[in-house]
Amino acid sequence: MSGLPRLLPWHREIFTRMMALHQRDRLGHAWLFSGLQGMGKLTFARYLAQSLLCESENSETKPCCECKSCNLFSKGNHPDFQLVQPEKRLIKVEQIRDQLDFANQTSQRGGMKILVFKPAEAMNLNAANALLKLLEEPPPGTLLVLISHQPALLLATLRSRCQHLRCPAPTSALAASWLNEQGYAGNAEKILQLANGAPLLALHLTESGVLAEHESISQCLSGLARGQTSALQAAHECEKFSTMTCIENLMLAVKAALAQQQAGLESADPDLQTVIQVLNRKAGAMALHAYYRKLLRARIDCLAPNNANQLLILEDLLSGWSKLSQGSP
Repeated sequence: MSGLPRLLPWHREIFTRMMALHQRDRLGHAWLFSGLQGMGKLTFARYLAQSLLCESENSETKPCCECKSCNLFSKGNHPDFQLVQPEKRLIKVEQIRDQLDFANQTSQRGGMKILVFKPAEAMNLNAANALLKLLEEPPPGTLLVLISHQPALLLATLRSRCQHLRCPAPTSALAASWLNEQGYAGNAEKILQLANGAPLLALHLTESGVLAEHESISQCLSGLARGQTSALQAAHECEKFSTMTCIENLMLAVKAALAQQQAGLESADPDLQTVIQVLNRKAGAMALHAYYRKLLRARIDCLAPNNANQLLILEDLLSGWSKLSQGSP
């Protein structure tokens, strides 16, 4: 990943706090950055890393974007920065072992060494245990950052050895303003609601084809809720999308249904609102919460290296959706 990261407006306060800790030599060696997907956790981690590695003598202007370190960072080849991401959906133990070697080397630029793991919950058990050894005995001058959308999925021993920073969500007004600054001219409220208020995810949803996927899946859910199609037929229709995309759309619909039941909030998305109206005639809050937990388990299963047949997963989830909308247990 090349190019200099930008500080997102809703991250200014936490950036100031982190740099103040660094200046007082209280930053520590390990952090867990958590929050909803699409809030910019990786963007923040990269901006912080660039600032910590910046060689400017003026601490108030970091990152300077002009020094040798910033230049290397912008090209994506800073020798003292490593970003570890999944290979075929998982972060494997071999990747962690490579980072153990990196962490124990001397900094090539004479400053810190920074390792970022994203998403940390993608580590398999062997990888997590290997990283635990590094967290227990960190080399001097090394900072480890774990980025997680679902920190509860991490080993408790990993979480306990990190300081925790929950990356904040922007206000609706700030998120909409930011989207407009990126050139989005559509209904910001609708797209943000689809993205659970996450601006970067909302921006991704504006890309060609993504909204069309959402509309197609919403139509399948609506037909299923009205009894116009079977779970198997709906699964075949949704199979052309990724299972994770279908699960996320189901989760979005359930959360929107709960918001309407418990707070009277209507969805800004007319397709989703149609689905919610059908669903809420039959399903109560307890049933919705139970189904949401099922979706969470299915999402975890999708991260497994040898997960079950995708069509079977979809058919099971859509069968549950059909029962939910018909008031069946």
